[in-house]
Amino acid sequence: MARLIVNRLIQLVFVIVAVSSLLFVLMRASGDPVSVLYGDIDNETRLKLRKELGFDDPLIVQYGRFWGDLLIPKFDARGNLRWFDFGDSLRARRPAMQVVLDNLGNTVQLALVSLVLAVIVGIPLGIFSAITRGLPSVFFMLMALILQSTPSFFLGIILVLIFAVQLRVLPPFGYGTPAHYIMPAICLAAFPMARLARLMRSALLDVMSLDYIRTARAKGLSNSMVIIRHALRNAMIPIVTAIGLDIAFLLSGSVIIENLFAWPGIGRQLVTSTFTRDYNVVQSIVFIIAIWIVAAFLLVDITYKWIDPRIKYD
Repeated sequence: MARLIVNRLIQLVFVIVAVSSLLFVLMRASGDPVSVLYGDIDNETRLKLRKELGFDDPLIVQYGRFWGDLLIPKFDARGNLRWFDFGDSLRARRPAMQVVLDNLGNTVQLALVSLVLAVIVGIPLGIFSAITRGLPSVFFMLMALILQSTPSFFLGIILVLIFAVQLRVLPPFGYGTPAHYIMPAICLAAFPMARLARLMRSALLDVMSLDYIRTARAKGLSNSMVIIRHALRNAMIPIVTAIGLDIAFLLSGSVIIENLFAWPGIGRQLVTSTFTRDYNVVQSIVFIIAIWIVAAFLLVDITYKWIDPRIKYD
């Protein structure tokens, strides 16, 4: 297990270096942030501002300064120790990582609510569809297929039109009350919920056809006991993989939903910072997402080991 954690940490380092370097080049190739931040100003003022912000240096110098700020601890003008520093936000004029962390909690809350909703609805529906036959099973799987095929932004627009515009029972956008979570959480949970339901049904049907399940039934165990004690444990292995992917998806995939519902999270902040070319904030968000994804896959590997101790990692 220790080797697994070390391998994942090494992967995280490579991911951060590769993604940060690529993003560094792409963001600076997208245009001059001074023109976006300060609008129509004379050329002399523009050059002065570019020098103050360090954008007049060669790209290789900016790249070296970026990694120096990131890896070398230093004290700022206020005497605060800054390490793993992505620089200041060009708009907020305060540490970019702090700007991101101020909104990260809102995104994590929405992602966790969506994940819980997907799990508590998708897995029971998959189990129900696997152990029953007839119209109910077909109906639930058809609905799951429709939800899995529907873009989240389209589902969000439909929900707003019905529950906010026509019925006026839910707020169309914003943050602050439990009601504000309902439509964004449903939109984020729709795809993983549908996938979990279909995957749970398929995995359980495969396990139920194995010899040891027939042996358990031959010993006189009830159908519910066979499913709970014997079938579900092995059927959960592909489910754990899907949940791990969903954990990674819900944080990074919240960009569209947060913008649609004006949710004050890092997904909305990523879009705003990209358009305003706030390089440091964008790089801070990507760094957070990279850590989140690697941590999600590490959690999946550990859960694998708990479900089936026979699984070994090189």
